Amino acid sequence: MLYLISFSASVSAWGPNGHSLVGNMAHTMLSPTAKQAVSQLINTTTLGAVANWADDVKKTDPFKWSANLHFVSVLDRPPEQCMFMESRDCPNATCINGAIANFTKQACSSDKETATNALQFLVHFFGDIVQPLHNSNNSLGGNLVNVTYNGNITNLHKIWDIDIPDARAKEFGSQADYQAHLLDEIEDGEFKDAYKWVSKYKHDAVSSFGNSLVANDYTIDSNSFDCSYVYKQLPKPDVELNGTYTSEAGWIIDRQMVKGAVRLAHHLNQIFDNCKPSGYPSPTGSPTSTDYPTTTGSGYPTMPPIYSGATQSFALLGFLALFMQ
Repeated sequence: MLYLISFSASVSAWGPNGHSLVGNMAHTMLSPTAKQAVSQLINTTTLGAVANWADDVKKTDPFKWSANLHFVSVLDRPPEQCMFMESRDCPNATCINGAIANFTKQACSSDKETATNALQFLVHFFGDIVQPLHNSNNSLGGNLVNVTYNGNITNLHKIWDIDIPDARAKEFGSQADYQAHLLDEIEDGEFKDAYKWVSKYKHDAVSSFGNSLVANDYTIDSNSFDCSYVYKQLPKPDVELNGTYTSEAGWIIDRQMVKGAVRLAHHLNQIFDNCKPSGYPSPTGSPTSTDYPTTTGSGYPTMPPIYSGATQSFALLGFLALFMQ
């Protein structure tokens, strides 16, 4: 049972508004080629429209296998120690870092349904991976840490997912106003050098463990906030958080939202600038149905060993992840 707990975590990050925000901002930064590919795959005007798809489908039978891919359970001890160790925390690529590697390859699949689903997973996961508590195993990603917010007892993960980001947006009037503010800051303001937060690795660079090297960089970055702020500045459970703690967390929320958008756009630009969107031809070395989880015509996944949940322990993890919100 201790083994199970050490690898469980919540699978919801930012809430619908935050994920849509990341997707909407990223869409404005797509290259012409990437924008054309995206429009052919999802037939919407913005990535924000599909940003919550992965959360919507994770509880359905065809996609229950994806529930454990929204996070990486870094075995840290914040605020004393934050350190992502790939060999310890995700040795079999059964985490968000491995998922980003897999779906990066599938995004150029010649099968449109496979490519579409891969794109939608990537849009969501690039939002998940910038949420600090999606990169920590401590107290199930903060789900077991009771806090007081607006006079109500809730948990640390929830306020970082939804309450603090939504409150931050309200400071500007609405989600649309908050989005406009962040885009202005990216264009010619505080975040005009936001591309410094993009990984030095190519989009398809993969470690010996099967994880995306890009995603590994982003996990290290996000996990650092668990020690520097999320837990370090956390008051006692009965102390109201809606005040100094949440207001000072605003600068982290701003940066993480911008990072998610800039990194997602950069990643998709690299993907689609290196494969032809028309007809979705498979590049050399693209995955087959036996290498990665893909969807068949019926919509059900072909499960490879990496995501099969072959042991009872890992199957139970999937069940827990579905209902930890």
